[in-house]
Amino acid sequence: MKHSDIARIERELEIQLPEAYKKALLSYPIPAYVGNSETMLWDEADRLIALNLELRRGRLSVDPWPARFFALGLDDGGCSDALDLDDPEHGVFWFDHQHIDADIDTRSPEKIEAWLMRQVKDHTINLLDAGIDPDRTPEQRAAC
Repeated sequence: MKHSDIARIERELEIQLPEAYKKALLSYPIPAYVGNSETMLWDEADRLIALNLELRRGRLSVDPWPARFFALGLDDGGCSDALDLDDPEHGVFWFDHQHIDADIDTRSPEKIEAWLMRQVKDHTINLLDAGIDPDRTPEQRAAC
């Protein structure tokens, strides 16, 4: 992702993303997943904007998300990890099928830096377990 992509996300969603998250997107930590929208750490600006706008409108049986939350991605089960933009320490919540279960004063104990490290570790292990080098290109990963 480029600086202009991050600026567009922030502009279109009227938010300010934390520096640790922006740094991870600018130098995506797992080369095999650069540009992805299939993990919980998406790296595709258009998809991130579309997902967050959809969640703010509400979808199916999910109430609209407040602007306080920014979905970082979406898993195969329809669940999202979401950054708490009102938390000065930038906690990350997991929302089962995108249903928000945090009230206005609830803060997540897992902060963005720890969440990013966990994502990198988990996705790297998953790739290695599948016999895929995490340092390969997305095209090489897809061919495996």
